[in-house]
Amino acid sequence: MIDNKRVMSRPVSSIHFKGFGDSSIDFDMRVFIRDVDDMILVQNELRVSIFNAFKEEGIEIPFPQRDLYLKSTPEQVSPNDLDEKTYSSLDKKSASPKKA
Repeated sequence: MIDNKRVMSRPVSSIHFKGFGDSSIDFDMRVFIRDVDDMILVQNELRVSIFNAFKEEGIEIPFPQRDLYLKSTPEQVSPNDLDEKTYSSLDKKSASPKKA
């Protein structure tokens, strides 16, 4: 079932469906290893194997995406329009140009 030399064949490994996440389907994988000192290494190897198998099958891991909407900016300018001089003259508390 699991092709990793550090994972024991008995007791048998198992995979359990846990539920649905925001952008995922969650599973628990239970394996038995001979040496507890190998735990981190085995976890990494299994995750990399799963990632590579997904990649080979064209399965992409979803990730949350967020849109950011700005209601207003100083003088209604885009952050891309700000040069270093303008940016450094902004009052950081109010995000508006400093008054002389």
